[in-house]
Amino acid sequence: MPARFRFLDSVSQGGAIGRMALVLDDLTKGRLVPLFAKAVRSTASYYFISTSQAMDNISTIETWPG
Repeated sequence: MPARFRFLDSVSQGGAIGRMALVLDDLTKGRLVPLFAKAVRSTASYYFISTSQAMDNISTIETWPG
């Protein structure tokens, strides 16, 4: 029986859905290719919930990579 690929990542093919902020660098460098010409806007948000003792760390994360 001939050897076969068991997963799509074995041939560097596949599909993904991701937030533009997280995939833009890979799109720009050609590591990802958009499947469609139009992007869909999301109304989703990120929230930071923390104890008051951890606020310095949260402030650092909030401004990164800014």
